[in-house]
Amino acid sequence: TGTGDDGIPVEGSDWSEFGTLADLIADNPGGLESEKAITIFEGILSGLEIIHDKDIVHRALKPDNILLIGDTPKLMNFDLAYHLEPEEEHITVLPDASKIKEEPYIAPEVFSKGDCIPASDLFSAGVILYQMLTGSRPFKRSTDLAKTKGRMTEEARQRLLRKGISKDLSNVIDELIQLDMN
Repeated sequence: TGTGDDGIPVEGSDWSEFGTLADLIADNPGGLESEKAITIFEGILSGLEIIHDKDIVHRALKPDNILLIGDTPKLMNFDLAYHLEPEEEHITVLPDASKIKEEPYIAPEVFSKGDCIPASDLFSAGVILYQMLTGSRPFKRSTDLAKTKGRMTEEARQRLLRKGISKDLSNVIDELIQLDMN
């Protein structure tokens, strides 16, 4: 990331013959092998740890915004990211959350409060892991969780078990994907 001749921030990224995580998921509609999904998920968490240590919340983490170099994910497209200042002032390109398209990956609190914390990115990572494992998303929009007592539906949880996902991993996903951001 830098600035162009006109002073406007410019984000550059690596090029990859593998494409994005969205491409990999589209090529595997039944879901990825658990080991591969977990490897990619761990890489996503490593990237989030780096940006969170710099007080940056991605806020728009989704498969389209994750470039793959082999099985190594690279977070990209930080145009909706928040930079948390020490005084808790937020710096972002798009401060009005009502302009953000409702998607399953973006944490519900981004829409309800227009704000987010690093846990918002963990919510997104949980949805991505769910999709990598099952080939589908757990809901159409994250705000749908308000209709299901703040948790995934039983059908969404059963989909994990039918795919042979361990109970422990299913529980991790269930804890990540919930309305309560704490």
